[in-house]
Amino acid sequence: MKIQPITFRILFTFLISTGMSFFMSIFMHIWKVGMDFLNIWLEVFAVSAVVSFPVALLLVFVIDKFMKKLFVVE
Repeated sequence: MKIQPITFRILFTFLISTGMSFFMSIFMHIWKVGMDFLNIWLEVFAVSAVVSFPVALLLVFVIDKFMKKLFVVE
């Protein structure tokens, strides 16, 4: 499937952010089991904002390779 570079970049960024949110929320909820949901969510959001950049640096290479196997960028 051929897509434009900007579309590739937007889709790539979406997959990165979705993957980071998924793994961070699982980790943080397991870590904070038993607390009120709103408090957990606020803490998760604060910590994930700090942790998301290093996680993105790790995931970017894997998702880039995956996306380039699926799409041909014109």
